[in-house]
Amino acid sequence: MESIFSRYHVVYETICRVNGKRYIGVHSTDSLDDGYLGSGSRLKRDIRKFGRTEFTRQVLSHHTTRSEALQEEARLVDAAWLNRPDVYNLYVGGGSNPRAGGTRVFSPEHREKLRLAQTGKKIGPMSEETKQKIGASNRGNSRPDLAEYNRKIKAGKTISWSPDAIMKRSMSLKEWYQTPEGIAARANLSVRMKENNPSQR
Repeated sequence: MESIFSRYHVVYETICRVNGKRYIGVHSTDSLDDGYLGSGSRLKRDIRKFGRTEFTRQVLSHHTTRSEALQEEARLVDAAWLNRPDVYNLYVGGGSNPRAGGTRVFSPEHREKLRLAQTGKKIGPMSEETKQKIGASNRGNSRPDLAEYNRKIKAGKTISWSPDAIMKRSMSLKEWYQTPEGIAARANLSVRMKENNPSQR
């Protein structure tokens, strides 16, 4: 966990030797040789893909406090930096990750991909047909047997099991009673019965 109480506060740049992509970040640490490369999701994905040996990290600047380091990161990692095709950073610098209340800046190419993904999709209230389908699915009507069972239960009707269903249920209980859980359950039941019925003691 990075801390404001760490000995060193640096702004660093990590570069991938394979594709030339770069990541600028802030790192607070007690050891400058801790092997830290960065925490960006794209960066981590490529570290897993190519291996740590394909990445180099260089310290761009040292700072007295983490706050100063974040200010420098904010100066370097701006919207222009994010729009470059050779960077891993997703958010403007200075602690602007959405988890910290910041915002993400999308490149023009990314905005176009988002626009195309939404092309042809209906935006607005759901049609009655869609509402009916969702309702039917939530009520279990996609399973007619289950829907009929639930309807009978709500109506207060007794469910009669077919001889075949009774046989299957009986067989599954017999198998369960042979398991360690079943054996323990039978033993507990036997003890409780003896406690409640003095004549069986």
